[in-house]
Amino acid sequence: MYGDAENNIATKEALEKAKAELFNSGKITATNDKARDAQTRELLADQFQAIAITERSERASRYAFEKASVDVDTVKTLLRIAELK
Repeated sequence: MYGDAENNIATKEALEKAKAELFNSGKITATNDKARDAQTRELLADQFQAIAITERSERASRYAFEKASVDVDTVKTLLRIAELK
């Protein structure tokens, strides 16, 4: 889970760096925020896709961790019940 979170952070940092480079190079020519965002998404489509993938991976890891935690708590509860018998 930690590795997925770190990968997600690194991917977002790379996207922000690429955005800054686009703005500094003058490749973003739109005049309003909505148009700039659309132009940025078009020029950096691969990086936006990479973020979607890393976010899905992080969510899957988080789900697996939470499910394992619930399973452990269930086993602990069942053990306590068995000890009471």
